[in-house]
Amino acid sequence: MASLDVLSALRQAIKSKADITFSNSRGQCSSLSAATHIVLPSGSIPKSAETRYAKAGTKASSPQDCYTAEALYLAWSLRDAAVAEYMKQTRENGLTAGYVSITERKTVVDWLEGRIPDHDRIRPALQGERNHDNFELRLCLVSGIHNSTRFTASKHSHTPIYDPKVSNS
Repeated sequence: MASLDVLSALRQAIKSKADITFSNSRGQCSSLSAATHIVLPSGSIPKSAETRYAKAGTKASSPQDCYTAEALYLAWSLRDAAVAEYMKQTRENGLTAGYVSITERKTVVDWLEGRIPDHDRIRPALQGERNHDNFELRLCLVSGIHNSTRFTASKHSHTPIYDPKVSNS
């Protein structure tokens, strides 16, 4: 089974304005600082999970060269916060290092919200990672479309997507 592509899942949840919640070992919790996981419509991801979004000034040759899900989520959730408030919140959430810098925050938020289609600091997905830029298959399965319906591959991933123009013959 393919593993979840954390970056694509987070971006898709943000772009679709889906509810994003938090959880820990006791269940759902109300704050990111108390959480161990970020809960997205496509699944729960550890907030410390490394993404494919490379930090500035790195070669992105190792996972530590990339932002965590928590750092990207904080940059997005605090996108309108003043610099001092953003820095305070990153410290309160334990990100003394690894947070999205003030100078990068706007670009990161624009990419997460889909205003920038691609970015040169995003590493390609590893083989076997599910890219969640397309949720059509999941939506079709949830809505009960018969499993003999034909699917086609997205040009951006190997995830099959429902194509209503393809006949079921």
